[in-house]
Parts: sequence; structure tokens; C-alpha cells
Amino acid sequence: MQKNKIIIEWHSILKDLLMNAWVVLLAALIGMMGIYIASYSVYSPEYTSSATLVVTAKSSASNPYSLVSISSEMAEVYTKIFTQPTIKEKGGRALFQRHGQRHGALRD
Repeated sequence: MQKNKIIIEWHSILKDLLMNAWVVLLAALIGMMGIYIASYSVYSPEYTSSATLVVTAKSSASNPYSLVSISSEMAEVYTKIFTQPTIKEKGGRALFQRHGQRHGALRD
């Protein structure tokens, strides 16, 4: 039983690649376009933000509990104000006017 030796002719392979370089470039271009389209159709950025609001009550009361209670109530009121849909919409519009042209439209 004889072993068949595989001989690779590099000159022939290189010649075939150079003769069909346009096919190789076209295949690479199609692959890059496919990756580009897939990445932009699948990925949608989500913009989030957070804020910390410190509320202190100015009062003449010397009871620390009442100051904490007043500050807590004020923080709840501010939280309700900042989470209202109208405030969110207004903030979204302001962000879009500043940055929307560069980053695309904001999504709900």
C-alpha cells in the first residue's frame, strides 16, 4: 500500500488568488456590509441617567427627627415631580435638540 503525498503548489494557489482577486474583494465587501447591517439592526442604544438629590429642611425646630421627617417628605415630593411623564418628555426633547442630530432619534 502506497501513501499518496499531497503536494501543494504555492505558485499555482497565488496565481489563482491574484487572477480572482476581484472575487475575494467582493466577498470581503459583502461580508463587511452584512456585519454592518446586522450590527445596526440588532443593536439599539438605551440612554439612561440617574441623579442624587439631597434635601435638607431649614427649620427652627431643634428636634432632629422632625427635620429628617420634613426632609423625607420634601424628597418624596421632588421624586414625584421628576418622575412625571411631562418632565420626562421635556427632558427627552431637550436632549434630542442638543444631541439628537449626532446620535440619531431617541426611542421610547
